[in-house]
Amino acid sequence: MDTKNKGFNTKLIHAGNIEDIFGSATVPIYQSSTFSFRNAQHGANLFSGKEKGFIYTRISNPTIKALEDNIAEL
Repeated sequence: MDTKNKGFNTKLIHAGNIEDIFGSATVPIYQSSTFSFRNAQHGANLFSGKEKGFIYTRISNPTIKALEDNIAEL
């Protein structure tokens, strides 16, 4: 949801939400510690920062990214 012209309470509720392929209304809690790669090159691109994505939960995961986006929006 674009929260650019929304009030503070709306931003508080909706900022950071990601579109979930399964239709979840809220950000799921991702409990995976690691993420798989399509191939070795994809993994290398993620580690080097050439592609955006998730590698290891201690660095970031979709749940943490949504929280960061929410805080940044506020």
